[in-house]
Amino acid sequence: MVGPRPHVAGQLAGGQPYKDVVPYYDDRLRVRPGITGWAQINGLRGSTEDADLARARVDHDLAYIQNLSVTLDIRILFLTVKREFLTGSGN
Repeated sequence: MVGPRPHVAGQLAGGQPYKDVVPYYDDRLRVRPGITGWAQINGLRGSTEDADLARARVDHDLAYIQNLSVTLDIRILFLTVKREFLTGSGN
């Protein structure tokens, strides 16, 4: 359930292919994708028109991979429920 959110094939970031904006983009594919992740609970979801935000999203995905643990997954699930279902803030 937790992992980097999958992107649509050929998705653009800042009007350019993701791999052009973030050369290390494929590193996030080392783990299975999830329905929620570290980037999402930190407000990095939605539009990828801003290249800096798209890069930050991938950086958060890689930070998740580097710190992968059951404890982190539980924290992400808890924060997802809290922010999306209990407070409705989505941030």
